[in-house]
Amino acid sequence: MMEGYFVQHPVFNDEEFRTRYRMSHNVFNRISSDLCHYDRYFVQKSDAAKKVGLLLEQKLTCSLRMLAYSAGADQCAEYCGMKKSISIEALQRFTRGIFNLLCNNLNVLAKSPLFDELTVGRAPQIQFQVNNRIHNLGYYLADGIYPRWATFVKTIPRPTRPKDLKFSQAQEGYKKDVKRCFDILQSRFSIVRGAARGWDREDLRYIMLTCIILHNIIVEDKDQRTTIRNWSPMKKRRTI
Repeated sequence: MMEGYFVQHPVFNDEEFRTRYRMSHNVFNRISSDLCHYDRYFVQKSDAAKKVGLLLEQKLTCSLRMLAYSAGADQCAEYCGMKKSISIEALQRFTRGIFNLLCNNLNVLAKSPLFDELTVGRAPQIQFQVNNRIHNLGYYLADGIYPRWATFVKTIPRPTRPKDLKFSQAQEGYKKDVKRCFDILQSRFSIVRGAARGWDREDLRYIMLTCIILHNIIVEDKDQRTTIRNWSPMKKRRTI
């Protein structure tokens, strides 16, 4: 593994590294440095018997392979030369480290108190008028899995009237935008697409948030490299 990617003259070039690690060497090195400063778990150490521990590159490679390929802990453990339990621990520490270090790059709300407020009768101050009627609560587009709350506007089943058809088309358009975001994540990180067996709810939360954060960082890095190469204004960021 080290000779393949992490020596002065590796077997595989930068493009192959980017394909297999889902990110450039530059992003990998930045993440490595930040994690080492944040959590000493990622720093190589020796035990009391002078036995040298695992390299940073082993732990990060294991974590990224589990995210990118949805590989099992035992598969990554064999490839990276570590125990299965350590590969699971590495992913847990990796995802929590990424979230705590880089959550400012996350363009979604990790946990919104919005609906907690609605349940007790408090909501943002919104006022608009439709058909000569004043409304003081906002409405949120949702589908059939959400509860029957007055503030949720769900899809109209079998619309026939022109205004119902127009509304349904608009709502479906927004739902497709959300689905595309998840399609992007699933294409880059197979763990998002795979089964969730074996992970508890807290692990799954950090895995999903880490995938979103990494996606945004990778896209920003790609746009910066494209800008430098083409000497053109930075393209619009396709972040989630």
